[in-house]
Amino acid sequence: MRDVTDVLYSPTTGDHTERIAKFERDRVYLKAYLDENQLSSAARGAALFLRALAGHAINVEYGSLHKKKDLALARESISDLEEGIALGEIDYTGWQTRYSFFFFNAAEIYKYEMEDEKTAFAYLQKCAALGHAGCLSIIADAYANGTYGQQKDLAKAVGHHKLIVDTGTEYMCAGAWSANTIANFIYFDGLVTDEGNELYWARKARELQQRLVTQIKHPHACNPLDLAIDEQLFKLAAGRASVYELRNEYGSLVGTSPEPHMKTLARLMTGEIRQAEFDQEVAAIPSASDRCYCLFGAAWFFLLADDNLAAGKYRDLLKGESANSPSCEKKIMRLTKVHRISAK
Repeated sequence: MRDVTDVLYSPTTGDHTERIAKFERDRVYLKAYLDENQLSSAARGAALFLRALAGHAINVEYGSLHKKKDLALARESISDLEEGIALGEIDYTGWQTRYSFFFFNAAEIYKYEMEDEKTAFAYLQKCAALGHAGCLSIIADAYANGTYGQQKDLAKAVGHHKLIVDTGTEYMCAGAWSANTIANFIYFDGLVTDEGNELYWARKARELQQRLVTQIKHPHACNPLDLAIDEQLFKLAAGRASVYELRNEYGSLVGTSPEPHMKTLARLMTGEIRQAEFDQEVAAIPSASDRCYCLFGAAWFFLLADDNLAAGKYRDLLKGESANSPSCEKKIMRLTKVHRISAK
């Protein structure tokens, strides 16, 4: 009998209808596996988890086809996850799951299939209590943006991001990205942390990213150029860097980054290209959110360089993009908060 862990993790090909048929076959197989075998608790839990995940995947495909979600299937998936949770916090080593994953996926189903944010948030809290970085991150975002029925509370958001940072590289890039998020909260929203200011958290993000690179031997893990650009802008705000330091410290990242829009911004900041070439490259970027990234970074950079004419130009272009990407609106607001910071 094929290993149950191969069921949902095997590659899926074809169109949405073919993938739905594949996941339905997986559910049939898993039902037989559960009914016909004397299983250990870990094997049973893993099979229940995968059957729930297959059900969730079917509803995701329905969404892609603009079809109504199957709520009965969603309830069956929740039932499988609850049965797995009832087995307790057992060791799933070798089964490609963890106890916290049951709560995470229950939250996803309640949020996106059953549209019950209150119950989804309750599962996220249970999941976060088990140290799951994804759940911690979603809760942090909920407090940062006032979603999942929560009141906006940046202090709580930062507290959850700190817990993610404490996981180090256990959840790959989550720790580095949370450290960088804290740096941005401090700079743009005036948050204060005992550990240090924006520069401390930006350095922490880079340290975690570099640690992960060493561990997994992947030089571009966690979008290092993105982290480097933010760190450089914080340094400029603190008067601790020349406008060309990015070229000296991160030249290899600029040259080899797989993210063209980040390379475009970095090349402008290093003086490798001038505004006219930058403008042409940005105009050719297909993604509105990536264009916003470049325009926001350019406006921030020129504000710190005391070039208000260039900063105003890119602020206006950013406003023009706001109709194409909701993320632009938040970036426009953040530009009003660009300031010099203490170099401590």
